[in-house]
Amino acid sequence: MEMERKLLEKKILVEERKLREKQKERKKAI
Repeated sequence: MEMERKLLEKKILVEERKLREKQKERKKAI
């Protein structure tokens, strides 16, 4: 159970990082 939660947290962190990268690219495009 603990392992699953750690994997889930890592997944969330990766998703958040991707979103932030997309926002940076959008700002550059404007």
